Amino acid sequence: MDSIVDKILPLLNPDLEVVKEGRRRQEAIWEGYEPDFLPILIGGVKNLFTEAGYYKLKWNWSLLFPHGKLRGGMEIPEFDLFPHYNLKEQFYDKEKMLAEYLWALIAAARSKSDAQLSIRANHGVAIGASLFGAKYQVLSDSPPWTKDHMSIDRILHQDLSNIGEKGLCPRVAEFMNYYKRKLSGKAYVFLPLISGPFDLAYILRGNDIFTDMYDSPHSVFRIMEKTTEAFIKSNLFFKKVIDEPLTSAMSDSLYMASGGVRITEDSSILLSPVMWNKFVKPFVREALKPFGGGIVHFCGQCERLLDNELSIPEVRGVNLGQPELYDYGPTIKKFLAADKTYFGVCWPKRKDESIKEYFSRILAPLKGEKRCLIFHPAAEGDLDLSHPIEEGWPSPEGIIQLWHSLQERKH
Repeated sequence: MDSIVDKILPLLNPDLEVVKEGRRRQEAIWEGYEPDFLPILIGGVKNLFTEAGYYKLKWNWSLLFPHGKLRGGMEIPEFDLFPHYNLKEQFYDKEKMLAEYLWALIAAARSKSDAQLSIRANHGVAIGASLFGAKYQVLSDSPPWTKDHMSIDRILHQDLSNIGEKGLCPRVAEFMNYYKRKLSGKAYVFLPLISGPFDLAYILRGNDIFTDMYDSPHSVFRIMEKTTEAFIKSNLFFKKVIDEPLTSAMSDSLYMASGGVRITEDSSILLSPVMWNKFVKPFVREALKPFGGGIVHFCGQCERLLDNELSIPEVRGVNLGQPELYDYGPTIKKFLAADKTYFGVCWPKRKDESIKEYFSRILAPLKGEKRCLIFHPAAEGDLDLSHPIEEGWPSPEGIIQLWHSLQERKH
């Protein structure tokens, strides 16, 4: 198996000066000063997103290649010359997981945008659940999920000392160390997914967590204390594995210069503002403090949750899983007013506008300021796998040149 990884690795040849320049631009956004150009992150294995690619892989490849349908991807002809592995095979085999993730790194490196190069051991929400002894199911075509839920008493009495020996932590650490050794400085390893405190509480308790808030609120506070402890301890453990500073982090193509962890808040969209402020907000803040703050992600459309997350001092930035559900202009103005960063897949290009018009629309609310945005271009329907990707986009070089030209000051 190592022989396949060793055959793919020579294809990864990043231009380190390009990577450094992208890191400097991203750092400027986080630190509050203007770079020469707003960062643009592009890349993806374009030939993966074809009918032939789908039938070849026979699993939900969109989950493996997070940049796969972003604009500016590269045709990687070598991709079709190697065997591929489904998510279940990767879950149990570090060589197979690295072999698949190398393709995303190769595409990003060849695109030469401001994207950083990093990968993680992708064991999903099973990591946090496994710390409490919860059973999980590993599937070939979707991420792992818990098989059952746990009693309040079992959650509260779980011993979280020596966290690196609990659940999936030893396996994940083994994967991470292997990636570090094989990548040899060509790319970074970033933190695995550790569910945010309330997301983990929901994973462990299921829908009962919502009635618990009424029937036994004291128990919910204790559960949140426990899941926050798990979040902090596991992230501290994994940061030591990859020798990453506490207060900064890599996260896929993102460099976080201010804030060292990522918190998921998907389950919080189901809560009222009163319940969120009471049961969740204090623990988000507590979870972020040891890391100098961090970033938040959630899916769905929930203006009240976005407003609440932007109000938290420890939250440095927010990623919306479905930005197209929000009105771009008013939303990005919220980020500007709060002095927070939006990152991740951006509001998509509409079918009736040119790429120049699309980029101009994204830049317009900023009024010439270069802050609060790390731009991942996308197009309408990009995340709808039942339709082919939109054609006609320029090469990565052309996309970057256009993005830069629209930010050059006219004299």
